[in-house]
Amino acid sequence: MGLSASQRFLVEGNRAAGAGDCFRWRGVGDTLGYSHAQSGEAVQSLGERRLLVVLADGEVRISPAGRQLAEKLEVKLGAG
Repeated sequence: MGLSASQRFLVEGNRAAGAGDCFRWRGVGDTLGYSHAQSGEAVQSLGERRLLVVLADGEVRISPAGRQLAEKLEVKLGAG
């Protein structure tokens, strides 16, 4: 299953957050090979859907709904 750029960002952000719920969005973008503009667009899109909450200093928090979706997408990625 092919994921959109925002979906890939959400899955990788969830991995980066680990047991916590915060991660640095630029680092996730760098891991995925995205430009800062592409990463910013993904953060904005996911924020509009209330899957991420933008915090200060390049940090974002993944919402419970965002974590749940990321885990579902990761399962689909593994099955595909």
